[in-house]
Amino acid sequence: MRAENGPVTGPGGDTVAAVVRQWQAVRPDIDTGPMEVIGRINRCAALLQQAEDAPLRRAGLTRAEFDLLGALRRTGHELTPGELARETFSSGAAVTKRLKQLQERQLVDRRADARDRRVAHVRLTDAGRELVDAILPEQLAYETVVLSVLDGDVQGQLSEPARRVAGPAGGAARGTEGVSPAGARSGGQVPVTSGSENAPRPPVSRRPVPCRGAAPELRRPRPPPPAAPSSPVPHGPRSTRAAPYASRAARALSPASIAVRTSR
Repeated sequence: MRAENGPVTGPGGDTVAAVVRQWQAVRPDIDTGPMEVIGRINRCAALLQQAEDAPLRRAGLTRAEFDLLGALRRTGHELTPGELARETFSSGAAVTKRLKQLQERQLVDRRADARDRRVAHVRLTDAGRELVDAILPEQLAYETVVLSVLDGDVQGQLSEPARRVAGPAGGAARGTEGVSPAGARSGGQVPVTSGSENAPRPPVSRRPVPCRGAAPELRRPRPPPPAAPSSPVPHGPRSTRAAPYASRAARALSPASIAVRTSR
């Protein structure tokens, strides 16, 4: 076993056992029991996924794309993008992007709903169905070889605890994220949100609330003050009538008129 910064291995090539011993040496105050179980589960999942992804790579598919094809194949009918997102525990944007790529390869086909053109229905094409049917037996054969070291009784004993740990009910009961298989044959695992995330939430105001002392870029700009009304400019007949009054005022304010009034 190499205990330095490089890779470590335990008896029989058990890397997890070596890692646990290292943690016990530097942190004897913590309980590493969960690490022995979860670490081995994660390692088995990584090795299985690496091997099961080989036929997907040969077919030019990602695991997420195969999950969509598998969901359509196992349900046996058309699904909307929203239903596919729920079946594969993916976001709507990710499903839309993957469906576009699969449609370009003519593995799926989409049609608009007759009553609502905004809703699309997705179905497998003949090529997509043949591809899923060709890849699935290859993955199952590899899993059978991996589990051949365990007899049927042990496999059954492992199945029920794994279901309880990986099921959405177990993750929700502990208030943490659970894991659940996605698609038809997804060797990997995807998060399952707890039930508390589905509870109704109060509406959130989208308008910024101005407050005193906020940063200048967050303050709501004040509207400019209204412009003062300009005095009407005389035009037309009014300017002709006002001309005598204007000339009379000019003569009254002339220096000669002021001198005459002063001398009086």
